[in-house]
Amino acid sequence: MAALNQIPIVQLQELESRHGQERLAHTLVKAFHDIGFVYIVNHGIPEAKIKAAFSASKNFFERPLGDKLRFRRSNATEGYHGAYGVDEITNSSLKNVQSQPFDFRESFDFFGDTDFISQTSENKIDKEFCESMLELQDACHPLCTTLMKLLGIGLELDDEEYFINRSKWLQIDNKEQSYKTFRALYYPSIPENVEIPTGQARVKTHSDHGFLTLLFQDDVGGLEVQGTSGNWIAAEPLPESVIVNIGDLLEFWSGGFLRATKHRVLIPEREIQRRVSRQSIVYFLHPDANANLSPLVSKCIGKYDFRSILASDFAKAKLAAYIPVVDLSKLTENDSISDTDWTLTAKEIFQALSGIGFAYLSNHGISNKIIDQAFSASRKFFELPEEVKDKSVKDISKSYNGYAKPGQELLNAGSTFEIRESYDFCGNLRYYPKACNEFGPALTALEEASKPLIKNLLRTLAISLELEDKDYFVTRSKCLNDLNIESYSTFRTLYYPPIGDNIPPGTVRCADHTDYGILTLLFQDNMGGLEVKSVSGKWVPANPIPGTILLNTGDLLEFWSGGKFPATHHQVMIPEAETKRRTARQSIVYFVHPDDDVCVSPLTGNSAEYTTVTAKEHAQQKLSSTYKY
Repeated sequence: MAALNQIPIVQLQELESRHGQERLAHTLVKAFHDIGFVYIVNHGIPEAKIKAAFSASKNFFERPLGDKLRFRRSNATEGYHGAYGVDEITNSSLKNVQSQPFDFRESFDFFGDTDFISQTSENKIDKEFCESMLELQDACHPLCTTLMKLLGIGLELDDEEYFINRSKWLQIDNKEQSYKTFRALYYPSIPENVEIPTGQARVKTHSDHGFLTLLFQDDVGGLEVQGTSGNWIAAEPLPESVIVNIGDLLEFWSGGFLRATKHRVLIPEREIQRRVSRQSIVYFLHPDANANLSPLVSKCIGKYDFRSILASDFAKAKLAAYIPVVDLSKLTENDSISDTDWTLTAKEIFQALSGIGFAYLSNHGISNKIIDQAFSASRKFFELPEEVKDKSVKDISKSYNGYAKPGQELLNAGSTFEIRESYDFCGNLRYYPKACNEFGPALTALEEASKPLIKNLLRTLAISLELEDKDYFVTRSKCLNDLNIESYSTFRTLYYPPIGDNIPPGTVRCADHTDYGILTLLFQDNMGGLEVKSVSGKWVPANPIPGTILLNTGDLLEFWSGGKFPATHHQVMIPEAETKRRTARQSIVYFVHPDDDVCVSPLTGNSAEYTTVTAKEHAQQKLSSTYKY
């Protein structure tokens, strides 16, 4: 075994003899234990098939965006995905639109048995792309089988084909379900006039979710692997090799013995490499969906224990940590919305909100100018002297309208102090601060501009729940049309002031909580700090994506949907970075509630198990524990 930049090179040879298999197996397991990555040479995959897939992939990604959008992802796992940055990068400096690093790439996923070829019609480029990708995928399967066999030998399992027997999808014509995904990736070239933010990457630091990953690279480079001491090791392209690495599932399955190593793809420092695109093709391997992940009986690893879990449940938990971007152009850019457009959009909304409970909404139809004016007016109010703002402090014995001072609200009984200010608009009794004339009109303009979007979203909820009345939630939210109809819907602007040096223990910007209503729309500035709790209990950053609005579910919708749309916990933490602690953060939120007199009971499941409540009773119960006086 040789090494290239500390990533081992494993030659697949002498596989015919038992001695050769054992030598290779222990070399492979040692590499996966030490660094989690290897180069595989003599892998047996025809070079012609690799080149054909790269060529067809490049032809596809260089097509006009509209052509590629015909294959737009219907969920987080299949089809085309054009990540933020691809369309906008030719028009503006990234520093002006995004302070948080984001993935700068396009991708196309082949997941399960989805038949994309039948969707290509007579288009030669699309057809060649799909056919060449699937041919390369099939050509990988002998290598996949070999690697699984070597892992069984190297880990000294009693059943050397343990992993193969739990990956029956490898067999020809076997239709066993799996979360395996074959992905083409394209990283566009970066124009000369674009200024790149510090820390910007083509792919952020991450580990893969699955069992094993096979990676085919072009010759541009950029991939880096994190070493055991935290150093970054360049995984330079090695001709006629395949990079193989461990995923989270196999790290979990092996009790941590095999490493799911973090890696990233950086934007090259060399100018000449920035001016060319980068390509890669990746095969994310997973076992069969019904495979039971239980501790391995391995002489190499020794005894360890964990609670067994199905491979499908592990994969779902990982995918649920992904906050998807839902494109609403079908609803916002067409004069006439077809039933198919409603159904497809509702499907995407359902998949997002029934999983992690959050989604970024793009092409939402609200003018950036209206949003910017609301943020500007809001900031002017919150920067007024404290004694001026105090004249607008809300009196909740009369109304929830008005200003809330830092510490006045506690969203979590476990927090001692929450550093934020807010101003609420609700119902027909509106109190506008006299010291900031543009505040009320600017915020009201954004509130009104959000209402058509909210009605569309409420309709997608009814469609996704397969309710006969597609306007079920809309007709129970007449407050959207008439402020005189009482409701706890609230339009709120939030301000998180700069953090001083001495803050008491237990202080946060916004404590761990769930929202109370049906849906919440969140407009963020570019500071970040919001975190969302995934199904697995991991906190996932909801970094701002310019041009999008965050959507999430509330407690009332969780109850109303019989648990199909869980209300996800989220929080805003105090940043660790000194520069961000010294900078204010802003957001604007629309908490959507139905009319007060609407009776709510679960629409799915056994509603007899629940007591029917009115929307007003539900909101009052939640709000009573929020305010601190």
